[in-house]
Order: sequence, then structure tokens, then C-alpha cells
Amino acid sequence: MSIPPKPHPIYSKDSTVYIIHERKKLKCLDDAIDKSGFIKNLNDHCGPDKSKRETFRIVIKPNFMCAAYETDISVYTDVELVEHLVERIRGEGYEDITVVESQMVWSVMRDGRTVQAVADMLGFSGNDYKIVDLSIHPDECDYDEELLGRDWVGPVWKDADYRISFAKNKTHFQCFYTGCMKNIYGCLPTQNKLLCYHRGPRNRRRHFYTATIAILEKFQVDFAFLDAYISSDGVAGIMMDGWPKGTHTIICGENCFAVDWVQGEKMGLDPEKNYVVRTALERWGKPQITRMCSEKGLQPHVCSKKELEPWHPWENVPGFFVVGGKLVEKHYQLARAFLFPFAYRMDPRFPLVDNCMSILTAPFRKLVEMLDLHEDLIYPALIIFDSALIIALIVFLFVVGCRS
Repeated sequence: MSIPPKPHPIYSKDSTVYIIHERKKLKCLDDAIDKSGFIKNLNDHCGPDKSKRETFRIVIKPNFMCAAYETDISVYTDVELVEHLVERIRGEGYEDITVVESQMVWSVMRDGRTVQAVADMLGFSGNDYKIVDLSIHPDECDYDEELLGRDWVGPVWKDADYRISFAKNKTHFQCFYTGCMKNIYGCLPTQNKLLCYHRGPRNRRRHFYTATIAILEKFQVDFAFLDAYISSDGVAGIMMDGWPKGTHTIICGENCFAVDWVQGEKMGLDPEKNYVVRTALERWGKPQITRMCSEKGLQPHVCSKKELEPWHPWENVPGFFVVGGKLVEKHYQLARAFLFPFAYRMDPRFPLVDNCMSILTAPFRKLVEMLDLHEDLIYPALIIFDSALIIALIVFLFVVGCRS
């Protein structure tokens, strides 16, 4: 069953994506804001009457609920960058600004892991803007039947006048990488998304990638920023990276689909390998993308071949890991066991929930604590463990298939 094509006024149109490279972090964002025409885009949406700016509702969706510690700077949208964007927006006279996130499966595994609690851990001040947990008091919502059907939405996201995706540049074991589109999947309020959207029923609904396209269509993103100043790569890039990459880049534009396409290119990947990008391509078609580059404060220009070369060094997720992960996630308890090695450590303010899963994994946690004494071994050990789990599952399914 294929998704019927449905052109979109933003995601389907020819678009310009800006690749801003700058060693100074806040200047990198300032250049991205100024050279991409973000302020003009925002003001055009609000209209010429400046008195409306005080009540014009702007919502920013960063990515930070995967952060286990404040020090994991490569896996969550930089707090300084988010608050600097808020400051620039307020400088134009806008006052109703909200930063949103929703809870995810780690909130099921760890006590007290609300959006506000994680935001406090990471240092979001809430000065001159609100922080809202979309998982609290959501509204029911009818999404496209071919993509998701009846589900939920946070009222703040639904009622926004202008929506910004401020994603983190990192790899992802479920879809090679996550960007500004997959970031909006985090606007779905359901806490246990692993259980709700990753089990792969026979119809097209309830996959994480169709759910992402559904919420993007229903509540369009008006502008997208990708925080690629410090990036996370490798198999565990979504959650941890012992050797983060200083890519010193902001990628942005009004079309989050086009931004994610360019992000994949900079990782040295065919963007269509990403399930979200592939589903977007099937749904909206591929826009023509003009890539504009700028560094060291120079004016934007059409990117040269050299400027479009992939980041180096950079480590992508092996293809077998993504395929294996897709098989694993169809079995919820197995998927939780798969995720645990990457979630075994967390800020002590979020203690492990005391349930059967915590009891069953106690011996493994003890082993991990021993490995903590040798930090150079911990990351390879986790990769070996999960790779072995995937291989064992593939062999098991193959044997079962042969017997049947």
C-alpha cells in the first residue's frame, strides 16, 4: 500500500538551503538568521501590522529529551543557540514565544523525567519564553488517514501562528540520521512512542516515519534550523557520542524537507536511505534545492563542489544495524532491551523505574558499571552487545522462516 502523492505549499516547492560555517557559535547562528532571510520570513507571516507581534504565537521545537546528562552536548540542541534565537526574535517585538518538547520512552524507564525536569538539567532558563511539555493535557486530532489517523497533539503546537524546528545534527540507528523533520515527530504527545509508532502493523499507519509526515502536514513547520555546530555520529549518535565532531555549521531554510536532504548529503549519505526523507519524497516529490554557502562572515554564494563535500571525519550507522533495528522494534520488549545499553546511565535525578525490566537487566547493569572503570571500552562493548542481539534475531527469524 503506497502513500498517495500530495504536493505541499512549502515542502514541495523549490527551495534554498543555507549552509553557514563559522568557528564562533553565536556568530554562526547570527549569520544563519541574517543570511537566510529568517526575520523577513517571520515578519511576512505575521503581517505588516507591528502591533500584532505582541500576541503572535511562535513555537520553537528543539531536540533535547534524548540527553542523559548536561555534558552530552553533541546529542541535544545547544541551549545557548536556542536562547539566542529567542533573543533575536524578541528583538523584533515578538513576546509570545514557547519552547516545546514531549516525553519519550526514557520517561517510561526513568522516574520524574518530564520535559521541564530535563530542561532544568540542561540549563534552559525560561527567561522571556515559556517551556511546555506537549505530553501534558494533549488534544485529540484527526490526521491524514493514510498516514496516521486519529491521534494526539499538544494545544500549544496546534494553535501556534509560526512553528520552528531547531533540530540537532546526529546519526540515528533507526533511520541513519535525524534532522528537522524527525525532530517534529517529537511533537506527538504520546510518552511511549516506541510502543505506539514502532511496531509496524500491516497497514501504513503507526510507523514513526508516516506519523512524522502526518504531523508535518497537519501543522506545517515555517522555518528550520539544524544545529550542526557540535555533531554526534556513529551507531549511538542519537543518544551518546564519546568523540563528538566539531562541524561548526548551521544549516537552515524555510523547507525542513530540503534542509534534511542537504544534511544527509553532508553526512555522505544518500538521503533517500532515511525512512522519513523517503516517505516525504513519496508524498511531496523532490523540490529543486539551491545550496548557498557562507563562512567567515562572507556573503552567501552558490556552494562550490568542495564546500558540499561530506564532513570528515564522520562515521555513519552501518546499514545492517538500521535493518536489524527495524526488525527488533517490532517486538516491544526486545526493543526495550536493545535500547537499554544506550540508556543505562543517566543523571541521578532520574532514578530507574523499579519494575520487571529493571530486575531482569540488573546483571547487565552491573557489568556496565564494571566497564565504566575503562571508559575506552564502554562504547565498543555496547555496540558489540547490540550487534550480537540484532544478528541473533536475524538468525532466529531466518530459521523460523525456513521451517515454516
